[in-house]
Amino acid sequence: MRRAAKILLFLVLLAAGGGGAWWFLKSPAATDSPFLTQAVAVGDVEDAVSALGSLQPLNYVDVGTQVSGQLQKIHVDYGDAVK
Repeated sequence: MRRAAKILLFLVLLAAGGGGAWWFLKSPAATDSPFLTQAVAVGDVEDAVSALGSLQPLNYVDVGTQVSGQLQKIHVDYGDAVK
């Protein structure tokens, strides 16, 4: 009787191992990659940035002048570039 129990246990383990191997080998492999890929091609690079918001300068600079006499005309306005 002991020999029959060992043979039965061996057959059960063999069937379970075969079923597990069949399950892993027969199941379709996951083909979905978490990465988006693109084939290498020659083309133009788009040089436009799409964003929302406003630009703010890091530092503000106050530019002033000292004049003697009356100032009759100013040829610059706020935001103009001066040298």
